[in-house]
Amino acid sequence: IDYLIVLHSHADHIMTFPLLQETFPLVQVSASVKSKRSLSDERLVGKFKESDLWIAQSLFKTGLGDGMVHQSSSLRFPMNLSFEEGDQIDLGNGVKLKVLETPGHSPDAISLYFEDDGILFVSDTVGLYYPPDYIKPNYFYNLSIHKASLQRIQNIQAKVLCKGHQGVVTGEKEVQDCIQMAFNGIENFKEYVLEALNAGRDENDVSKEFTDAHQSGISAFFPWEGNFR
Repeated sequence: IDYLIVLHSHADHIMTFPLLQETFPLVQVSASVKSKRSLSDERLVGKFKESDLWIAQSLFKTGLGDGMVHQSSSLRFPMNLSFEEGDQIDLGNGVKLKVLETPGHSPDAISLYFEDDGILFVSDTVGLYYPPDYIKPNYFYNLSIHKASLQRIQNIQAKVLCKGHQGVVTGEKEVQDCIQMAFNGIENFKEYVLEALNAGRDENDVSKEFTDAHQSGISAFFPWEGNFR
């Protein structure tokens, strides 16, 4: 491994980095300027550790994993490189990734685009898929900003979409359909919330009902408090 690149600073994506750095001491760790600030905040790193333990225990309950939590003792995130919107990451051999800021799921979320092959790495920006045709709204930061980021991703018309969870979507039409599904999930969610609130329901009850309804599949492995707010 030559490079580790942080696409956003959530525990389920970054907590392996310290261990990988110990295993591969020459690896170049890269992140956006915003992610670098987050990963330098001791309070946030402490929260990442708590979430990581919760996720590990959830996996163990289903019979996955060896029952041991493998966390680095230091939990430091030293960065070799940092970048911003429009920068290019040169991986060598003609492979260059363009940095696109795509906040919404998190304030520091970025995507990387390998234009030569039309490959777009979006991490969690597109959301979590629930068969047969639903993507759970996956914004934790700001809805309007998240929608703008989705629109930006859609306008690229990538041929391959690499997600942070649930694999890869291949084919330009399939990628467009996936992103449109994410837009549809947002609109359905908005309609559900507005109807409930207009009917006089308490917003905390609505939030918990939505969380309970979607705390299945991959979402079951994450702290439910992250959705209940």
